[in-house]
Amino acid sequence: LRYDRLDNFWFTLVHELAHIYLHLDDDNIAFFDDTEKIANESENPQEREANQFTHELLIGSDEWEKAAPTLLEATKQNILIRFADQLSISPAIVAGRVRWEKGNYQVFSQLVGNRKVREQFAEYA
Repeated sequence: LRYDRLDNFWFTLVHELAHIYLHLDDDNIAFFDDTEKIANESENPQEREANQFTHELLIGSDEWEKAAPTLLEATKQNILIRFADQLSISPAIVAGRVRWEKGNYQVFSQLVGNRKVREQFAEYA
């Protein structure tokens, strides 16, 4: 709930579930992300694996590879919405991926679901 955006919520949820699926074994070794430090995913193979799993689950690589050139050049949100509709996912997920891939978190701000997560939880409403 830290950023209160739908794109971040879905990525983070799937990312953490990916850690359980990919990394929880009989050793039951836990590790914790330092959310105050800007992480370099290349430093930690478990983070890299969880990110790759999450990207693939939210928007499969086949679909992304075909659509990425158009999505990354898009200036109108209807292109992202149409792609999200084709995949039956939230446009927030597509907008979040585009923003991350471009390294530009100013674009498509109206699609990422600002202030839409905490309102789902009574203790934050």
